[in-house]
Amino acid sequence: MSQVRASSPLSSPPATQSFSGQTTRADTLQYRPVKPLPYELAHHVHTYYEEGLFTQAYNFLLSITANSLSCFDRHLPVMVPSAPHLSLAATISVHPLFTTRTTSRDKWNQSNSALRLLKIILKSAGPVNANLVKAFTFRRYDPRSSEERRSPFNSTDQGRRPKQRAFDPEPDTPFAKRDSLWTEAGDFWSLVGWAFNCACLPEDIYAQRWAVYSQFLSFLLDVLDIDWNLRNRTQVPEESLLWQYVELSGGNHRRILRAIFANGTSKSTNEFRPIFDHELKGPIRRDLASQKRRGDVNIDQEMYGDYLMQDESDLSLDEGDEWKDFQRTSRGHDRPSKRMRTRTPSSRRLTPRNSSGSLRSQYANGEDGPITSGPTNKATLGDSLCLTLRIRLLTMLTYISTHPTLTATSPTTFPDLEDLLTFFVEYIKPLPLSEFASFVLPQPTVTIPPPPPSTTQPHNDSSPHNLPHFEPIVHLNLLEALLQHTLEPSAPSIRSDVIISARKLETEYLPFAAAKNSVDANARVSILLEGLIRRMVQMGIIHVGAVPRGLTVAVDEGVQRRAARVGKDKEKDKDAKGGKPGPADEAWSWLTESGMRLKMMVRDLYTST
Repeated sequence: MSQVRASSPLSSPPATQSFSGQTTRADTLQYRPVKPLPYELAHHVHTYYEEGLFTQAYNFLLSITANSLSCFDRHLPVMVPSAPHLSLAATISVHPLFTTRTTSRDKWNQSNSALRLLKIILKSAGPVNANLVKAFTFRRYDPRSSEERRSPFNSTDQGRRPKQRAFDPEPDTPFAKRDSLWTEAGDFWSLVGWAFNCACLPEDIYAQRWAVYSQFLSFLLDVLDIDWNLRNRTQVPEESLLWQYVELSGGNHRRILRAIFANGTSKSTNEFRPIFDHELKGPIRRDLASQKRRGDVNIDQEMYGDYLMQDESDLSLDEGDEWKDFQRTSRGHDRPSKRMRTRTPSSRRLTPRNSSGSLRSQYANGEDGPITSGPTNKATLGDSLCLTLRIRLLTMLTYISTHPTLTATSPTTFPDLEDLLTFFVEYIKPLPLSEFASFVLPQPTVTIPPPPPSTTQPHNDSSPHNLPHFEPIVHLNLLEALLQHTLEPSAPSIRSDVIISARKLETEYLPFAAAKNSVDANARVSILLEGLIRRMVQMGIIHVGAVPRGLTVAVDEGVQRRAARVGKDKEKDKDAKGGKPGPADEAWSWLTESGMRLKMMVRDLYTST
């Protein structure tokens, strides 16, 4: 019978297995070398930025990047914008003025084009060649970026002037400076915590913000994963973007985990707050008015579209004034004076606020005003994509904890695997049963060949090639760590470096119930044991057709023992008003169904040949 070491949190993986040796797209794709934009093209793009013409700027950059991709030779360089351009593109892709605070299709297209540019560059050049570490550095508390900002750019000493800035300076737009994502957000974990809070809160504006953040976070986690693997293969993991984000946390690893498990409660929203100013407001009033003018014209039915409304030039002028005021305010000048303007009947709302005639009528509910309803104390972890991103982040943390040199050279920055799993237990154990099962039960692996890099359409990264979950050995360690804090005291001690095997599973895990007599606690034990058997079968620790008879006996004994423990508490807590199933009913379902699955799995393994 095959045996694998590292069954307990104190163990180490065998020499033939590695925690961070996963196969990713970084191992299968050959990234292209890059060449910078020529001075003339870079100057052209900067002109677009200064005038606020982001549509033209990103169409221009997409055209340059796509046209420089060779279909015949992947060794030929691709033309990639410098780091300041990529940093600005990330800001445009999530900024409220280009996403949820506007009903302008043009601004939505600018946000989509910015993210599309980043995805194409990631797939063609990769994070290392494209210098995404510099582009995606949070600058508020990073001393390295502070030194860079204090560097004598206007100094007459040409030898001290940064070469990149002299050739391709930072874009002259407020979205690349104080209104940048990388300045507004304190660090990566502030962004993660706020995004996950948005995923868990019920109001429409939070759902709209999550729709924006989820796409960007999926992309950014791809960057972190690929960048880590590329640098880990070249023995320089300390230069990775993931390690930079961990170091920037200043050793506050509990805050990192609080960000990953942010759930929209009052405590969580007080710690991880909105990134941008007025982020939770609705679309700007002028923006709504200009969109409502776009209607059908039918003179017979007295539908005049925009003919009776304010002239287009007036709105354009106001938009231009607003843009100039925003630029002046962002650059530190005096705040714009409040402009008074007579509102004519023709400029008033012609359709109800929630009418289907509005391009995005659902945004108008909180038009230019704050959301009054806020977070509650009800914990949830969001939709399936949100759970996927959380698991991906936890998995990345295990890469660092199991690296042979990073935690050794900087032990105060991040804990080792044993301590990290203890923190995982602290946050995973109290989750609702359905979400607890999502972290515990291994997912089936579906391998899909990665498509070639596209020069026109970006790949939808919300559907990853492999369904994400923990590394097999880490998963075994996590299950044992959870069982340590859940099994009844009469269970044998498992706090030792013991080889995991079917024998250990039979004698130390399967026959026992939870320390508490509640249905919920025993359902969690059953789910943990189910996940343990699944993972051991996937890893070849338990062989099909070679299961000892004692294993089936232990499964039956444990299922009966857990059911007997909660037999005195079979009252179902129906909802007082509607008679809906309560938490105890859900726990009973999990306990019963998990016990049935345990019996079926062991029976099939025992009888299969």
